[in-house]
Amino acid sequence: MANSTAFMAVENGEGVQTKTTVLRREVWYKSQWAVVLAIVLLVFAVFSLALPRMRQGMESVITVVEDIEAPSFDKNKLESNVIEFRYGTIHYLYHKKPESKVSIIALHGPGETQSAEHWFKNLGLFDKMGSFYLMDLPGFGNSTASDTALHIPAYTGAQTISILMDEEGISEDPNQKIVIVARSWGAQVVMTFLSKNKKIVDRKPYLILISPTPSLRKIHESLRAKLKSFEGILVFSGEDPYFPRSYIEVIRSYFPNLNLEILGGSSAHQPETEYPGIFAKLVLDSWKRMA
Repeated sequence: MANSTAFMAVENGEGVQTKTTVLRREVWYKSQWAVVLAIVLLVFAVFSLALPRMRQGMESVITVVEDIEAPSFDKNKLESNVIEFRYGTIHYLYHKKPESKVSIIALHGPGETQSAEHWFKNLGLFDKMGSFYLMDLPGFGNSTASDTALHIPAYTGAQTISILMDEEGISEDPNQKIVIVARSWGAQVVMTFLSKNKKIVDRKPYLILISPTPSLRKIHESLRAKLKSFEGILVFSGEDPYFPRSYIEVIRSYFPNLNLEILGGSSAHQPETEYPGIFAKLVLDSWKRMA
């Protein structure tokens, strides 16, 4: 009797209806899991795309009203040295801290009045970071260079950086953290120097670039790729007539891992001397984040 009842249920379509309902539920559950899985994969994909950006240097714009007090340093504590080389002489000012494991090399920009003394308002900043060396690039300040050398200034300047680093024992000391500070055209000298010094590139110097004007078109692609992993800071004035925002974005693309700091409302082409206190704070904050 039970069997005939069950048979009748199937015959009347009741069994078919029950089976169809079960199948629909299975399909519904599977579709729900498919949706959940799709959402998980989408979130993972978005996070994967965002992760490289999260690892990039920070960007901030600060509104400049007036400067703040800068770290102080007595310039009378500076020492000087002159090195003879093939194309002339290299003069630089320096202050060594024997216990320091940081060596800072600062390069000025172009112009007849430019020299190592350009950095006098930033001495306190450098002193807080480590030992520092302020160069007179070839043909500037008290450094000399032959006419031939002056026809290839970036190349000659790059040579003098190497000579100074050898003289001061920085090149062969892997425990020394190298910091290179450069403004304007000085950044081009730095790029030329790095293109010819693989060992220094492998040590990933910390870069502090102020209103830089580097041209990477002639630099090998392998160096361009390595520069993208360097740490440091880029500093621009937001209203600098020489550097529109579009130019800043191009430079940032060369150095995506550097923190970008823009002084909003400032038209100073040399923010490190116009606002040495603010400049020092920006650099030290970036330096501490790296440490």
